Amino acid sequence: MSSGGSAGTTAGGSAAGGSASGGSAAGGSASGGSGGATAEWFRDDFDTELPGWVFDEGDPAATYVYDAGDLVVTGGSLQGFAWLPLDPAWGSDYEVEITFRIETGIVGGVVARAQDVSLVNALNCNLREDLDQLRAARHSERTYLTIGSRDTPVELGARYTISARVSGGTLTCSQQGGPSFAQQNVATAATHVGLFVYRGRVRFESFVVRP
Repeated sequence: MSSGGSAGTTAGGSAAGGSASGGSAAGGSASGGSGGATAEWFRDDFDTELPGWVFDEGDPAATYVYDAGDLVVTGGSLQGFAWLPLDPAWGSDYEVEITFRIETGIVGGVVARAQDVSLVNALNCNLREDLDQLRAARHSERTYLTIGSRDTPVELGARYTISARVSGGTLTCSQQGGPSFAQQNVATAATHVGLFVYRGRVRFESFVVRP
């Protein structure tokens, strides 16, 4: 549907669309799914295009396609990023969770805090298939630097759920059914959250922000 740029929005973005289950809405309408016992401020199951997402154009190899109820992102050496503006009502402490499959390539991840989406200064948690690791990393002007990791099996085509929780200067990366670890003193101001892909194609099934 879209190759580079934005799909259903324009660069710079607008208030985040989607559903807010158990919290305050960030504008827009529900995008499939429903909240469970845990409150959700925002949820996107990618069954329809929401106007809040901004798709990064910095990697000429990046593509962003809505396919069969998923968002499929391809990223090259400069990585593909999808950004969602933070709702001020969410504050600075929250959790971002993704469910996804790495179809080809190396890395799929969730961005917990992004300060400058044009330069790409951000904090993330990700799974790396070639090294079988859950990783915490920092992007500094798009350059990726690993700041922590735990070993865990990662297989192409398998479904995984990982989350990035930020609280003050602490980033906690967790894999459902797998490891969890915290990195201290990683405070970064934030204007966006999001997801990213490095050297591969990743199928994202859901994206959730919760307290």
